[in-house]
Amino acid sequence: MFAMGSLHAQAKKPLLTLDEFFNAVDFTKIAVSPDGHMVVIATDRADWRNERYRQDLWLWRDSDNGLILLTQSGHDSDPKWSPDGKWIAFVSDRNSDDDDSEKSDADSKGVAHVYLISISGGEAIPVTRGAEDVHSFAWNRDSKSLYFATRIPWSKKQKEDYGEKWKDVVRYRERERGDVISRIAVVEVLKRQIELGLQEKKKSKDNKKKASDDDEETGETPGAEAIVTSPYRIKSMDISPDGSQVAFSTDSISQRFEGLEEIEVYVATTMKAGPLNSARQITKNEALEDNVQWSPDGKNLFFRVEQGSVEAKYADFQPRVYSVDVTSRRPARWASDFHGSLSHYAVQSNGALLVPGMLGTATALYEQASAQQSFRRLEGWPGTYAHVATAANSPHIAFAYSEVDKPIEVYIAESADSLNSAKPITSFNKLFTERNLPKG
Repeated sequence: MFAMGSLHAQAKKPLLTLDEFFNAVDFTKIAVSPDGHMVVIATDRADWRNERYRQDLWLWRDSDNGLILLTQSGHDSDPKWSPDGKWIAFVSDRNSDDDDSEKSDADSKGVAHVYLISISGGEAIPVTRGAEDVHSFAWNRDSKSLYFATRIPWSKKQKEDYGEKWKDVVRYRERERGDVISRIAVVEVLKRQIELGLQEKKKSKDNKKKASDDDEETGETPGAEAIVTSPYRIKSMDISPDGSQVAFSTDSISQRFEGLEEIEVYVATTMKAGPLNSARQITKNEALEDNVQWSPDGKNLFFRVEQGSVEAKYADFQPRVYSVDVTSRRPARWASDFHGSLSHYAVQSNGALLVPGMLGTATALYEQASAQQSFRRLEGWPGTYAHVATAANSPHIAFAYSEVDKPIEVYIAESADSLNSAKPITSFNKLFTERNLPKG
């Protein structure tokens, strides 16, 4: 009788429509606060009115088990917690200089900059300015400053001279240039925001627009200090636990794959004195490295390899995770006996690696204490785990999870060993549980 009743209830569910299918919410990043009691979630969902997909940030707190919309521009992604847990920095290509109140924020798009928002709410504050997109950014471990990478900016005169010399000639390679990593103090960001607020009370709308245009023409962020330059594009970075070094991975300046030598991992000191620092190359292989992250003890760098080979000549394997000793530059492969695909990784506060590993059609969570120890599958639900995130000062973890008959949502668990008791903190895709879906 129970089985017949279940089948009858299932048959009464309406079929999923095409519009409902495209209204599914996807998760692009999950980040857990340092104390493990809050989670910021980056979503990607259809915006039918503006004929695009919008990116938003949401904040969940365990104190009230509530989820609130943190940003509303529709252009916000890649959230990162400050180590003290008071701020969230993120990237947005919203047009902050658009003064037309009749135009929706979701309609406008500009240069990709770093913004700050307090966990207490309020308006987001721009950290970077100028005409150059931010390619990557990272918090200093003292929460007092941010590092960010952009293309090496040109002055207004350099742009004018280039335009006068080449006019309407399209130069394929010569126009491209490498990146610079700069540092800016949070106090400078807040000070500038206060100053701009005072100026808004004194200046007319035209003068305000001119001031912002001047910033765009210089291409630089006021108050920022250049730390190190690279002949390549910087696609990921992280600051060492003691704040003395910045590690970064590079890519082709054109973002077209043209050579393996352009894609490596580097380390540079943050203690700038005099001329710009030169970076020390840490890897030299035939692999495509990305997503660099320091180990908690500051002795090793983790990175992910999408294709290629660290150990030998180029080989197109599945994605893997490595670490490299910063002093000896000796690499170590993690999960060396795992024959599946490692989509991404997270480092726990104790230095252990947490990785979703795909074998066949299932993606489970795995843990590894060191490169020499076994790659241990954690006990959890059957299905697919993704976007796993750890806390710096807590065993709490968050992740996205889905199954054939269960739509993807974000969950939080007390620790990596308590996956079966994890609780959902989102319900964006609840509609899919109310529809008659195909059965696996």
